[in-house]
Amino acid sequence: MKKGRLRRNTFSIFIGIVISLLIIGFDVTPNKINNYTDIISAILSISSITTGLLFATFTLIPGLPNSNLLKTLKELKTDKKLLDRLLLAICGFLLGSLFALVALFFNPKDTSLLSKVVLSCVGGLISFSFSEQFKVLRILMKTLEKM
Repeated sequence: MKKGRLRRNTFSIFIGIVISLLIIGFDVTPNKINNYTDIISAILSISSITTGLLFATFTLIPGLPNSNLLKTLKELKTDKKLLDRLLLAICGFLLGSLFALVALFFNPKDTSLLSKVVLSCVGGLISFSFSEQFKVLRILMKTLEKM
């Protein structure tokens, strides 16, 4: 599973890096974002809620060994890949939450390099995590079609 992890997640990693570079390239700072505190608070809330929901999903799927969903996932040999993607999405959203929390401490008038880097990390991690989450949903939808 570790061997194919980088290759399997290349698209999501690419999305995260591109978004981070775009944020740095467009010189996005707290000073240029209207309602900076509200937007970062919303990002923090969404990523925290999503982290909690993904944690619940991560614990429930293996906890139901007799469910048709898990049997179908095992038949399609995607059960471990699904859990791996869930874990990556959880880590991404958790790190995104931490960086968003750090970003909340910046003054809305700030234009420092550190604020640019933190905002690019927030954007990259959140976009990576959403990309992974959509892949998880796609796997679940394919599995439900096969049931």
